[in-house]
Amino acid sequence: MAEVEYFSEQEINKFLDDLDRNKNGFIEYDEAEHKLDEVHKEIAPAPKPYHLHHEDCEDAQRHEFLRSVVGTDKNRIPRDDFAGIVRKWKVPSMDPDEKAEEDHKAYRNPCHGEEDSVPTGPSKDPRCSLFCLSYRCRLRSAPGNWSNT
Repeated sequence: MAEVEYFSEQEINKFLDDLDRNKNGFIEYDEAEHKLDEVHKEIAPAPKPYHLHHEDCEDAQRHEFLRSVVGTDKNRIPRDDFAGIVRKWKVPSMDPDEKAEEDHKAYRNPCHGEEDSVPTGPSKDPRCSLFCLSYRCRLRSAPGNWSNT
């Protein structure tokens, strides 16, 4: 099994930039709370009773959850300290997924960047053009031939 890669420094900095809305070098509790609300609304726009942002859920539960994730009762955490907290979360990196997706696309498109692997246009080599034409005709006639048997 492949080794799990966690958030890189670049991803952590991007996350902290997103959290630190007022760019003062501190991650403030209200900024983290605002981001939590944004995420909840994005992943569960119609909250169920067990969601933290459901109307019946008390604010104390939200605060307790957020404080447990942040790992402190302070209202302002220096950015560098919060980066250390984020590293402890061991969030899987998104970079391997992006790299795997690029590799998959490269594997799927071996024909010099064309979208499909069936040759469609003319070629400089007439033998290749004849082969391509023959191949496409066979592909088009195969379902008809198969259904007649």
